[in-house]
Amino acid sequence: MPSLSWEEFLNKARSFPSSGIPVADLVRLVRQVQITPDLIEPHIAWSSDHYTRTPLLQLPALEALVLCWEDGQETVIHDHGPSCAVARVISGTTLIENFRQADAGGRPGYARLELIETCDLHPGSVCASDVGAIHSMGNRQGERRRMITLNFYSPPLSRIRTFDRETGKIGEKLYPELLETI
Repeated sequence: MPSLSWEEFLNKARSFPSSGIPVADLVRLVRQVQITPDLIEPHIAWSSDHYTRTPLLQLPALEALVLCWEDGQETVIHDHGPSCAVARVISGTTLIENFRQADAGGRPGYARLELIETCDLHPGSVCASDVGAIHSMGNRQGERRRMITLNFYSPPLSRIRTFDRETGKIGEKLYPELLETI
């Protein structure tokens, strides 16, 4: 049961160095923090074209974004560069696909990925991606159901790698492009 107020969460997050919060500590904090409707509602934005990413918090060691997903919207396969990520499902069911790189970087600029896990996360669930983890997430609930997640990144995102599902081509996005969709 969440036991930290948002203010207590912020105080704890501010105690970490700008180099970042270890993923296990971030998971613990995100599980404990109370997320109230008045915190999230001003940051809810919908788009029929792509999921939205609205900044909620920016600290030296941590950023938080409210992501709003229409039915069928999902990320490309990606990592978070030098950041770890923790997501908490606010509403809807989130599909997570975790991958591993199946080749040892044999062909520069390309990666052969292997799907290693698929899971559905429900409201209140928390999932984590440590530095280097490759995954995708999205809303495949059907029936025009919407989904909201609160995503935390530590340190704040600076760059990510993307992986083309069909060709394996690796791309890169740098901040501030990251405020757009991944």
